[in-house]
Amino acid sequence: IFALKALDHPRDRFLDYALEQTVHALYPAWLAVYEQGDAGSMEPEHLAYVLETAGGPAAAKFARQKLSSSDLSPELRVRFAGILARNGESEYVSMLISEFGGNAEVLKAISGAVQKPDAKVASQVRPLLENSDPEVRIEALKMIGHWKLRGLKAEVISLSEAKEASAPIRIASIQTRASLEGAACVALLLARFDGESPEVRAA
Repeated sequence: IFALKALDHPRDRFLDYALEQTVHALYPAWLAVYEQGDAGSMEPEHLAYVLETAGGPAAAKFARQKLSSSDLSPELRVRFAGILARNGESEYVSMLISEFGGNAEVLKAISGAVQKPDAKVASQVRPLLENSDPEVRIEALKMIGHWKLRGLKAEVISLSEAKEASAPIRIASIQTRASLEGAACVALLLARFDGESPEVRAA
């Protein structure tokens, strides 16, 4: 735990490398300490670093425990959500969307951590397109593109052509539409959105 105090000070790539190696070497010992509930001296930021570096099923378990805490900062909540999404089973990803689907930053962490969701997770994305927070809707659109959720293509097309939608929403939906339909649709999209605002056409 003492080695992690280096995280509280400026570091260079050599110190970063040494710290990563230290985490991997001492991870089993740290896990034993944490399992016993004797981790009071480990700062949440330090724990997040350890779990991000080492990963594995235990990382998912402890990240899940930390996410149940009400005193986490927004930044740490996003980090622990990313840890859980990267290392946990699909039901954890589903749980994250259920519990934190209204947090755009958490959605971004989930999308970056998961390469291919199962059908249940994919089905949870659809309601996010109607969220009142535009940032959540944008992240949902990015998820659809990243995960190639072609079952939501009709919703994406509808948003891309909704002139009443904000420019950021339309831009995200057009980019997602291109991701779903492939490069062959670029000329079609350019023609379809001829006369739109420059930022929409630039998408």
